[in-house]
This record gives sequence, C-alpha cells and structure tokens, in this order.
Amino acid sequence: HRVIDVNASGLDVYLFSTYKTFGTHVGVMWGRHSVLASLDCQGHFFNDDKPRYRLNPAGPLHAEIASLAGIGAYIDTIYAHHFDDGQESPHRRAARVFDLFADHEAQLANQVLDALKAMAGVRIIGQDVAAPGRRAATISVVLDGIEHSEAVRQLAGRQIAVRNGHFYAFRCVKALGIEDPEEGVIRISIVHYNHQEDAARLVEGLKAL
Repeated sequence: HRVIDVNASGLDVYLFSTYKTFGTHVGVMWGRHSVLASLDCQGHFFNDDKPRYRLNPAGPLHAEIASLAGIGAYIDTIYAHHFDDGQESPHRRAARVFDLFADHEAQLANQVLDALKAMAGVRIIGQDVAAPGRRAATISVVLDGIEHSEAVRQLAGRQIAVRNGHFYAFRCVKALGIEDPEEGVIRISIVHYNHQEDAARLVEGLKAL
C-alpha cells in the first residue's frame, strides 16, 4: 500500500489492483514501451502500433476507467488538508500522503502489537514491531483455545471487523504449522482512517474472547 516510482525501480512491467490505493477493483498494468512493443498484439490488427490499445482484445471499459478519478481526488483532498504547497507533482503529492498513512498506521499497529505481546495464548506471525517500509499494519495472529472462525464471529458481534483464513498463502500457512488453512490465521487490517479508539476496542475485544 505504498507509492511506487516505476521509473526509478528498473522494472519492465508492474501490475496492481487499484483497491490497494483505496479505489475500485480495477487491474492496472504499467509497462515500458520497449517491452510492450515486443509482445504479440492481443487486440485488433489495426491497433498494433497503438500502445494503449494493442494489448486490449476489445475496447476501454469507460465506466471502470472513470471510477479511478476518485483516487486522485481523495489523495489531493488529504494532501490539501495537511500541506500548503499545491505545486508539487501528482506523484510527489501521493508519496507524501502515503508517508502520512504509513506513519499513522505504524503507530496504531504498535498499539495493537504491544497489547498482543502481553496477552497469553497469542502467537504473532512475523515481526512484532511495526515500522514504515519494514512491517505493514496488517497483523496475522494465531489464538489458542478458540476456533478462529468463532473468534471472528464474536468480534463481529462487537462491531469489530477481522477475517480468518489463509488469504491465498495456503502453503505458507501450512509451513507455519497451522493444521487447518481454512481456519488459518486471524488477520487484523489497520488503515489510515482507523483511530486509537479503534485499536483499543479491538484489543478489548480480543481479551474478551
């Protein structure tokens, strides 16, 4: 959930879903012209020399493309709230906003992680300290003494939304010694619009299980 500088990265192709940038569920593919030009045309033959169309078997999905405008508007609104300089490039504005997100999310994640470390019967998967660029504010835990699906159900009754399962990391979950990947881990997802009160309520909910 960070801003990538694809030109500086040295990547040839980069793919992501815009729901990772707080937009709709649309897939995005960026590629260097030299690489894209080397691929077989997937669209109409008369679009072979048009980079925007040659890999599209049909035509642009205009409604889905239009929905993406909200991402920039959202980021710019947050930027305007926190910063005075409106002359920065869109990429720089987004990078500064996502840095704000990362710092805030790390604070909340550490609030939760510190509480989890003090609780008996809780196994934290991965690093137990959050820091921007090192550990995201997505926390997976294993709880003793309760089925994870039941824990999720009880937390939902407290208006706390978490999920359980393997989250497409089936082999990883098995390698971690978790016998039933469908029960898997409990995943806590903290994002920039959460507050300290949300983190505290989550901790109290976990303690009540």
